Amino acid sequence: MIRRIAILLVLPLLLFCKRVETRKGEKEMVVRQPAVAGMWYPADKDTLFKFVKGFLSQTHPKDVKGSIRGIISPHAGFIFSGPVAAYGYKLLENQKASYRGKTFVIMGPSHYVSFSGVSVFAEGVYGTPLGDIPIDEERARKIINSSPLIDYKPSMHKKEHSIESQLPFLQVALDSDLKIVPVLFGSGGMEEIEAVYKALLPFASDTNVVFIASSDLSHYHSYSECNRKDSLLAEILVSGEIDRMLSALESHEVEMCGYMAVLTLMKLALSAGWNNPVVLNRANSGDVRYGDSSRVVGYLSAVYTAGNEKKEDNKDEKEKPFLNITNKQKEYLLHLARRSISYYLKTGEKMSIAPPEDEILKKKLAVFVTLNKKGQLRGCIGQMVAQEALYKAVIDMSVSAAAHDYRFPPVKPEELDDINIEISILTPLKSVPSWEDIVLGRDGVYIRKGYRSGVFLPQVADETGWTKEEFLSQLCYQKAGMPPDCYKDPDIEIYTFQVVKFHEKE
Repeated sequence: MIRRIAILLVLPLLLFCKRVETRKGEKEMVVRQPAVAGMWYPADKDTLFKFVKGFLSQTHPKDVKGSIRGIISPHAGFIFSGPVAAYGYKLLENQKASYRGKTFVIMGPSHYVSFSGVSVFAEGVYGTPLGDIPIDEERARKIINSSPLIDYKPSMHKKEHSIESQLPFLQVALDSDLKIVPVLFGSGGMEEIEAVYKALLPFASDTNVVFIASSDLSHYHSYSECNRKDSLLAEILVSGEIDRMLSALESHEVEMCGYMAVLTLMKLALSAGWNNPVVLNRANSGDVRYGDSSRVVGYLSAVYTAGNEKKEDNKDEKEKPFLNITNKQKEYLLHLARRSISYYLKTGEKMSIAPPEDEILKKKLAVFVTLNKKGQLRGCIGQMVAQEALYKAVIDMSVSAAAHDYRFPPVKPEELDDINIEISILTPLKSVPSWEDIVLGRDGVYIRKGYRSGVFLPQVADETGWTKEEFLSQLCYQKAGMPPDCYKDPDIEIYTFQVVKFHEKE
């Protein structure tokens, strides 16, 4: 009976950390078995390879200069976070000759087991359906020996997916030629972050080591609330301000399940003098076909680089404003927009005013009016083609944005104080022969085929950080209801325009 109990107690650990038999006198190899294969990603080797390769082949991250030193990557089920995670790993795949054979220190949070301190998996291999990845045992032991808060607790890694979820991407991107050091954060806070930071700092200047922080962002908020929180987080991350990130986390303005890993990476970047991170992509689980937009989880992919910092975009490429509009004229139009909305909310009718004396304000121009509430879109309506005098267009589009944007309920009077108004005045539409002629950030784009059409203002590119291909794919799919690659269709009509935009002070 006692022997049976002993076997039952030992069996789970044997299943998790199998020791592979070797020839007499040789050390047995510890194999950490995959925990979420068949659940979070396919368990079949060929299916998994094609699945991950598909994500990478469909991903076109923006160009970054310098060598990649750190990656922030999500760790949810691959159908949800895979399209975002692929961005960082695609950069590695693009330069695989430079990153093969390197050691990847992968830091992640423990979701299933509560334990104090930090556990570094220090020997053997981490297994996935694509094969076993060797542990860099020498570096792992150096990290463990650096602090009493860091230990080798292999059972803590048994069920955890935050580190495991990064491995198939690394294996496909680098043809499995790599080593890893898995670093799992348990319960704790700044003391543990500081311990791991100090342990990793000697490797921060070692170009044979790359660091990965595994983390999802905000959890189980509405789609709009998730975007608000995650947009702020991305802004803080890019700034490199650690204290600001800490403050935002403590106040719950932003959320990250892997915040300890990300803060450690931020501290390493600051000490090592790496370039500020580049956010490659950001999305949430509501963006995929299977997602529930009422309770979403946010994802982000970002990279840190060292050396050859990317130069700013060529300022000469962006044309000068087509309309010379003064600050006084801007203030007039913004005040007119707010008065128009307020009047409509009180009376249910559009406001009528005498024409202003200013000739610019009476010029026939196309206008978009955008309403933002606490950083989130609350309404946006506009004209693609000039139909009336500028001042009249502002009245009409302001009321339409507040009351007739089908994506949102009508604005209520008590909301108005929290709304910031932005006005975009458009140049005439210009037909372009090819999508490749579009200048991202300068050009707004209007596409049309048959009765389907869609438009993005130029500022959408700056606000999202999308590449040109992503910008156009989202325009096709989100706005026009057409296939994501419709912009390549020879029958599609593509028009560009520029804007002069201005908004109220927030």
